[in-house]
Amino acid sequence: MEIWKDIPSYEGVYQVSNLGKVKSLERKVKNKDGLRTVRERVLKPRTDVYGYDVVSLSVEQKIKNRTIHLLVASAFLNHKSDGTTRNVVDHINNIKTDNRLSNLQIISHRDNCVKNKKKGTSRFVGVSYHKAKNLYRAGINIYPDVIFLGSSKSDQEYCSKLYQMALKEMDKYDGCRLTFRNYIQAKVRDLA
Repeated sequence: MEIWKDIPSYEGVYQVSNLGKVKSLERKVKNKDGLRTVRERVLKPRTDVYGYDVVSLSVEQKIKNRTIHLLVASAFLNHKSDGTTRNVVDHINNIKTDNRLSNLQIISHRDNCVKNKKKGTSRFVGVSYHKAKNLYRAGINIYPDVIFLGSSKSDQEYCSKLYQMALKEMDKYDGCRLTFRNYIQAKVRDLA
């Protein structure tokens, strides 16, 4: 069953459904000749350069492009995408155009980056193969830096354990990169 909800910041103008459709509601809008009636209609999405479905929403002659999965998440999951949150809206089946509510979840940015890892030079998250040095290295990305954790000629699992340890410790230093960097590098030295 399709359920429609108002899109936050566009109440009474646009709605989004749990099936990932967006519609413009019937309303009166100003134009150069006075008022005209805009009829209700389902908007046709287009795909952006990143592969996401996008629609254009207009209020008071200001047009903004919005990705449909974020509109569904804001209306049904109360997700606020203001750029400061560490949580993102994830397509569970990894199909960027499947914007059904049942296919969306809110997860951490880090979990989204490592979900279903298929590419790379190692089967472990946080581990890569350095061809020039012929070794595996562990590193953790704390934007904008990558903190080097250690390396091994052949043991990918050792490097993965370093990464997992750093990941667990990272939560203690929420928001303080320098303190975390110093702490984790000292801890890795103690393990060596």
